Amino acid sequence: MFLESAVLGVIIGFLRGGRLNRLGRIDFRGWPLALAALLLQTLLWIDFGGRRVYTGEWGPYLHLLSYLFLLAFILFNRRQPGLLIIGLGLLLNLLVIAANGGAMPVDGSQLAPPAQEGLLSGAKSPFHEPLDKTTRLPLLGDILRLPYGDHRLVSVGDVLLGGGLLFFIQRGMQERRKDKR
Repeated sequence: MFLESAVLGVIIGFLRGGRLNRLGRIDFRGWPLALAALLLQTLLWIDFGGRRVYTGEWGPYLHLLSYLFLLAFILFNRRQPGLLIIGLGLLLNLLVIAANGGAMPVDGSQLAPPAQEGLLSGAKSPFHEPLDKTTRLPLLGDILRLPYGDHRLVSVGDVLLGGGLLFFIQRGMQERRKDKR
């Protein structure tokens, strides 16, 4: 969903007369926080492939920490168009993930059988778990099925993240106006 949002943002940006190179001129503050979040999530994926040799029981806490780093990054850059929408999406995802022990609940009944098996066995992702009767905040989990693809599910937070990303990219491609302060 995020790739689609980014591509659509670029297309809309071009249609509005924007240039892709203007995105590279955006001055992000606190960028090491975003880098730390990326590194943490990469470590968790690598360790998941190695059967959680390094992170073990700390994995869910590191996952939550990566979201806190991203939220702090968003806070530092809140004046950038679209980033507050992205931040709201991140916050909603963080709430449901924290409420469910560090994993995003997924409505497996909407998945194809092979994906259902992977979700139930826990073999496909360190960040997801099946949605069931004990799930907290189930309406914030991955319950919305995309109208295309192979039964991909997203959360309300993901929809806000995608919308914010689209808005950020297309606005970032536009000419910058001088601040009149």
